[in-house]
Amino acid sequence: MRKKLYVLPALAIALVLALAAVPRAAFAEDGSDSSTSGSDSSSGSGGADSGDDNHNSGTTTDSPNRHAQEQAQEQLKKLQEQRSEAAKQRMEAAREKAKSSDDTETKKNEAFKKACDNRADNFKNRLENIGSRAQTQQQKIDAIVQRVTAFKESKNLDVANYDALLADVNAKKQVVADLVTATQQAGQNFTCGATSDEAKANLATFKDALQQQINAMKDYRTAVKNLIVAVKTAAEAANGGASNEQQ
Repeated sequence: MRKKLYVLPALAIALVLALAAVPRAAFAEDGSDSSTSGSDSSSGSGGADSGDDNHNSGTTTDSPNRHAQEQAQEQLKKLQEQRSEAAKQRMEAAREKAKSSDDTETKKNEAFKKACDNRADNFKNRLENIGSRAQTQQQKIDAIVQRVTAFKESKNLDVANYDALLADVNAKKQVVADLVTATQQAGQNFTCGATSDEAKANLATFKDALQQQINAMKDYRTAVKNLIVAVKTAAEAANGGASNEQQ
């Protein structure tokens, strides 16, 4: 019995010592875990630092490229602005040139109108004088035609195509007479008009009237000449026949 009592205290003391040793071991394990965690934290921090270094290195590498791109974009922008400004200047120059051309044309028209006004009386006189001269020439040619026809009738000549030739002479004579009247009226009514366009149109009419008068008189002379040649040929043939009969 006494032996059992001695055993119980010994067991109690051993149990107490064992329980006392457990917290100490747990604390040792906690310390080891903390050390390990600290090591991992340090390693993580070192990794973060390494990442930051890599990031900084990337930033340093990308910075020259970004700067070059910005310079290229700036140069492109300036080039576009220069082209736009050059296009504006060309358009402005074209407008100024067109305006200058219009001003020059206006001044030319005004000068033309003024010159026409200053010479309007001269144009009128020329038209009237041309009409009068054409009328005088026509009267002289008419007298020649009368002498030719009288000669033909007095000699009783057989003229080839006489009727057609005489009809052509009369037709050309009528054209000349009509143009003489028109030219004289144009001379009396000639004006330069209110604008340069009217002045140009009236001067064109003036020139056209002169040319028509010249052409009509030329055609009349040609018709009369054809008639004279035909009558002369018939007269020579008649004289040749009469000479043969006398022989």
